[in-house]
Amino acid sequence: MSSHLETISAIYAAFGRGDVPFILSCLTEDVAWDDRAHHGIPLIQPRKGAAEVPAFFGTLQQAEFEQFEVKQLLAGGARVVALIEIKLLWKPTGRRFADDHAIHVWEFDGHGKVARFTHVEDTHAMWLATVAP
Repeated sequence: MSSHLETISAIYAAFGRGDVPFILSCLTEDVAWDDRAHHGIPLIQPRKGAAEVPAFFGTLQQAEFEQFEVKQLLAGGARVVALIEIKLLWKPTGRRFADDHAIHVWEFDGHGKVARFTHVEDTHAMWLATVAP
């Protein structure tokens, strides 16, 4: 198993036990976190750097996970791609979100730290669950 795969496996294990400090320790100081259009979706807000990423985990407290399963990890070069199945209840709206083909893309710098993280999921379904009136 590559060290990048080991790092991502450890990050998901930390996520499962709520160990946010460990996850943050695996990121570069200037990490790009979901640095794409967010369409007002709370969980897909662009964040930059170690100072902004903890807000993602704060927002995540509004979700009640019914399922979060890493189906497969794929590694190549400086990237690890995680195939994820997610089911959650968004507590503020009382609506559910499910995606059995979600993807997380983790990109590493030359020192083995995560420099970029991107969610790829059913954005419309996420918007309906978290934002839609």
